[in-house]
Amino acid sequence: MSQPDAPRLPHLPRVDDADATEEVAALYARARQKLGAATLPAALRSLAASPVVFRDMMLNLERTLHERPPLARAERLLVGLGVAAAAGAPDLAHWLDGLAEAHGIPATDRRSAIEVALVCRMLNAYYRAKTLMDVPGPGLDSHANLRATPLVSSPLAKSTVEMVCTAVSVLTNCRSCVTAHARSAIEAGATQPQLDEVVRVQAVIVGLAVLEG
Repeated sequence: MSQPDAPRLPHLPRVDDADATEEVAALYARARQKLGAATLPAALRSLAASPVVFRDMMLNLERTLHERPPLARAERLLVGLGVAAAAGAPDLAHWLDGLAEAHGIPATDRRSAIEVALVCRMLNAYYRAKTLMDVPGPGLDSHANLRATPLVSSPLAKSTVEMVCTAVSVLTNCRSCVTAHARSAIEAGATQPQLDEVVRVQAVIVGLAVLEG
């Protein structure tokens, strides 16, 4: 038995190409051209009823994912892919994975970005609870004692792993995790301007992820 469609935000109906008016079709065509993609993520298509917001989000997505200093396109796409996975947005993650593949990013790297993000989110849950718990005694152990193999066995550069983790930690609102991973990223060779771009990528992907339902 097929499952019913998930409820969507009021007044934001998703419009597929076959149902698009001439105006919406023009929006979609420009977005595909700007993004360099044959298709659009469902989250972006949910904004067709709001052309101004659609254009803003499309331009924000284009600016955060395209090659420009100080962050390379591959790092941008891998961070975006990891955040989409950690945010529970499979359609957006699938779209980013296809875009990354089109730009020559190996499947092993794309898979690793997802694995790193998911494991990081798990650890974030522990450490965020640690900062929230205010009870007598020592509280939670300072070490999570949870297996996190992808964080140490990833084929990605250490700086890229830490940038993905920094972005996911911002998503989960774990302050101590953000600080730890940002410091580790810098120790591994990342720069502060690169981390600023990582946060920008995270913000745009999260802004779209909420529209996926």
